[in-house]
Amino acid sequence: MKRAKIIVYAQLLAIAISAVIASSCTKDITGNLPDLGTSTVVDGNIENGKPPVVLLTRSTRVFGDLNINDIGAFFQHGAAMYMTVDNDSTRIPLEEICLRDLSAIPDSMKWTLLYSLGVTVYDSSTVPDVCVYTLPLSELAAYYNTGSCPHCGAENHTYHLNIKTGNKTLTAYTTIPQAMGIDGLSIRNAPNNDSLVNVMATITVPPSNGHFIRYWTQRNREPFYTPYSGSVYDDKLWVGQTLTLPLERGIPGYITNPDPVTYGYFWKGDTVTLKWADIDSRTYDFYNTLENDGGGSPFSSPLRVKSNITGDSAVGVWAGYAVKYYSIIVPK
Repeated sequence: MKRAKIIVYAQLLAIAISAVIASSCTKDITGNLPDLGTSTVVDGNIENGKPPVVLLTRSTRVFGDLNINDIGAFFQHGAAMYMTVDNDSTRIPLEEICLRDLSAIPDSMKWTLLYSLGVTVYDSSTVPDVCVYTLPLSELAAYYNTGSCPHCGAENHTYHLNIKTGNKTLTAYTTIPQAMGIDGLSIRNAPNNDSLVNVMATITVPPSNGHFIRYWTQRNREPFYTPYSGSVYDDKLWVGQTLTLPLERGIPGYITNPDPVTYGYFWKGDTVTLKWADIDSRTYDFYNTLENDGGGSPFSSPLRVKSNITGDSAVGVWAGYAVKYYSIIVPK
């Protein structure tokens, strides 16, 4: 089962990598690491035309006890969660749905729901205790069967999130801006390699400052992945310009040493799909600081991730995406 979206998987992988790095250093560094306790980690998003999805997990000490087979232990269950739109006081409840409980869901929507959560292989005997908070099943059924979704994301709206878990109350807000998109995609042959190409995006940057984007790429039937070098960009250098830039092929987050020969390129014959999202400044700040945490060097200074979650001992993001999709088939 592939589960690219769940932030806990990335946390567990980071812990494993940290352990390998620590064991391979030739110089011992002695110091006292403070016990910062357990934080609540929020990984939530809402896209135009799609239901909200929130993952609620807990952090763990890097050098604490860790059972990598017990993924479900990191999820926080039973939270009371709701969403409001703009300044409307109407509460839209978000319910907890667990993958192990999907036997009660009609087959007509089971596969679609699993795929939307990043699961590509379904086996009831191996599905972990992974849970998400999203719209009630009745609304999800209407969305997947008829496309009707009055509480899905929409452009030019602000979405407020309220979470009560244990004795904590967490809040956040995000805006889905206007979807600006790009002008189009094109192909450029890679230098010194007849099999590889760059996929180029032509972009017209708005004449005013303050626009931010995030993007993912999909190669053929693979999942959407973000670029290794970073997925978010601002418009500081390009205000009012039209430019054509290469898109970096996204890769799974567990790959820490991309192949230098094929890194960033696509292959001739590929079908390439671009997921391009306009985002607000708070979403940009979170991913910009998360993806630029010192570049992996043990000698660099770590950056503090700019979470947009407000509340005691809580970190993470509630992100709004104004998404447009573009596809191109690379000639063989």
